[in-house]
Amino acid sequence: MATAPVGIPPGLTPHTLGILADTLEQDHFPEQAEALRQLLPFVEAVVARCFVPLFKQSTENDFLGSLNKLSADYGPYRLLLNIQIFSQVLSRLTNENLLDFYEHKFFDILSPLLMTAREMEMGPELISAMIRDYIKIIKVFATAPQPTVAAVPQNSRLTVQQCTKIFNFIHAVTRFDYGLTAILLVLERSLPTVDRMNKWALLSACKGALLDFGEVVSRIFVQEHMQSTLPHLESAHINITIAGTGIRTTNMITARRREHRDQPSSRAAEMNWLATHKDVADQYGGQWIVLEKDELVANDTEYQKARETATQRGIKRPFIIFIPRKDTGAFMGI
Repeated sequence: MATAPVGIPPGLTPHTLGILADTLEQDHFPEQAEALRQLLPFVEAVVARCFVPLFKQSTENDFLGSLNKLSADYGPYRLLLNIQIFSQVLSRLTNENLLDFYEHKFFDILSPLLMTAREMEMGPELISAMIRDYIKIIKVFATAPQPTVAAVPQNSRLTVQQCTKIFNFIHAVTRFDYGLTAILLVLERSLPTVDRMNKWALLSACKGALLDFGEVVSRIFVQEHMQSTLPHLESAHINITIAGTGIRTTNMITARRREHRDQPSSRAAEMNWLATHKDVADQYGGQWIVLEKDELVANDTEYQKARETATQRGIKRPFIIFIPRKDTGAFMGI
């Protein structure tokens, strides 16, 4: 099964585990549902050991240091949980069933938590984008036809470099899983509410781990699809800043589009000058005038003379417009 190296869906908390088990039972997988429920005490113990200590740090440096250490400590537990879930539950589902089940059900679980994230000023837009991006990576990874595994040689020998790539792969997905699980535990109020600095640090670490995961997958699996997927990950374009009691997220692509849309015309100042000078026809009727921003730099009855005055002042693209007399037609301009 192509998703086996990645393993279980990320963000598996006692709360999400129970909902996933109920869903499997409703979908007529009672044995798999019971297998998940039997893992509940183990998951609760992992939360107490690997997640509760994260929010006992008083400074940003302590928090980040603790996050790095605890996410590494979480690795073996995640691997054991992975093996249990894969062998007892996921091995009986096809790739398509697993991906569809995870994608649709997880967003059902996530919806009320995103409302809590909004209330807590904890970047709901980034959280949902990270999960969509993770699914996007997994779908390419799982459904690509016969990917070439660059990290595993054709013979039975492994090199240190190849092993390092595999370890980086496991580390990246584990670190993302740890960050997302911590976020969900906070939103479920299973862990203490974090201050704004730790909110920023946690979301930043989770986003960084997701992008690292995408890069590692693209290096290990030589696929054109994976290479074309990375530039379109939503999370990469979401900026995180501290604001008020929480954090603010900004979609940089949307912001650039809005900035471009709202950017004033390069001739806005000149047009504003014309709009505010109601008596322009009285003073300059029948003449060509040259405007540079909000300044009248030349006026003449002959176009060429008005333009020469502007170019002599170093204006490369002069705004030249003809002012008709009151009793004649409309403006003409260049």
